[in-house]
Amino acid sequence: IIDDARARLTLLPEGSLDAVVSQPSHPWLAGSSALYTLEFFRQVASRLRDGGVFSLWLNRFRIDLAAIRDVTRTLLEVFPSARLFIMNDESVLFIATKGASRLDSPLPERFEETEALRASFESVGIGALPELLARHELSGDGLRAFAEKGAIILDDQPVLELRLQRIRPGQGVSDREIADAFESLPFMSAEDLNALEAETIRSLFRAKIERAAYNQKEIDRIELTLSESTIDAESRAYIEGAIAEARGLLDDAVKAYHRSDLIEARAARARIKGDTLP
Repeated sequence: IIDDARARLTLLPEGSLDAVVSQPSHPWLAGSSALYTLEFFRQVASRLRDGGVFSLWLNRFRIDLAAIRDVTRTLLEVFPSARLFIMNDESVLFIATKGASRLDSPLPERFEETEALRASFESVGIGALPELLARHELSGDGLRAFAEKGAIILDDQPVLELRLQRIRPGQGVSDREIADAFESLPFMSAEDLNALEAETIRSLFRAKIERAAYNQKEIDRIELTLSESTIDAESRAYIEGAIAEARGLLDDAVKAYHRSDLIEARAARARIKGDTLP
């Protein structure tokens, strides 16, 4: 359905939609800011069926971190199961579910069924579920902690539209600002990790480490997430080795890989030592 969002939702019966995708123009523009308010989010929730999904895009350019906090705080008032993804250096993506959400997505099956979906994801470097989950940054207690100091956005108080006018073109929320804001928060909860298969968890951490690009603050956060998880010992040792390797601590990496008999750990150990995998 393509139409004025709020007008169309008003005309629809409650509980009639499986999904709502909101990618409005920038929130400082008149009209667009009304798609980031508490009232709009409540309207979306009322039209979703139980288990329905709301996807919300928010730009990172010509915006400040406070605005991202405000949108997050407002969204959580209506969708406690929201998640925050950083897809690229220009945008934030919120995925909110009416009811409990799950991360064990049937993405591989969807790729097999729909070639256009596969091509769309692959065009942005996502060819498998771990590569998608590597862009997952906050949910649950971590997302609530980030949003704690945010303000609730209301229809009759269009703070985004008014405040963001002062931000000049070319300014925005940098990767460094996001890293500073998220540094004490795990990128994924233990509950979320437990819902995934061990192989997916290992691939997720490896993809997350690669995306960190040796940024030590991001590596610290990955290590924090691992420390709060309850994954199996062999997977943990493999991931600890990958973290040590990303820090440049090759002796520590080899020791960690030695504690795991997984083929990935053996291959990583052999690569560092220059051996041939038996």
